[in-house]
Amino acid sequence: MNYYENKVFKQIVIMWVSSIVAALVLLAGYKGCLMPKIDESYLWFQRSGSIVILLAIIAELFVIERLKSVSDEQEIEARKRFKKGINISNALVIIIGLVGTVVWGYGDLIYKSLN
Repeated sequence: MNYYENKVFKQIVIMWVSSIVAALVLLAGYKGCLMPKIDESYLWFQRSGSIVILLAIIAELFVIERLKSVSDEQEIEARKRFKKGINISNALVIIIGLVGTVVWGYGDLIYKSLN
């Protein structure tokens, strides 16, 4: 793998890792992991949505970095090679943001309806 392919691959991996961490944060929030004794489970789940939004913002920064103007032919070729991974990663960032927003806003209601 050349420098540009490695760079694009690294950005995709970081976005996937942030997606997995976001899912784990939601699961931990739902299960009440690390919840203070003064909190209720539904509130802890709702608060986990805000952490998911932070992870989505971090992942989005990598999308923005990728979208900066590219003039190097090798980087353009590297992006073509990883086009499918880039598209899936972009969709994941959007989904993370949407899910995090819904949980942050309505997590208490979602939690109560599932229990």
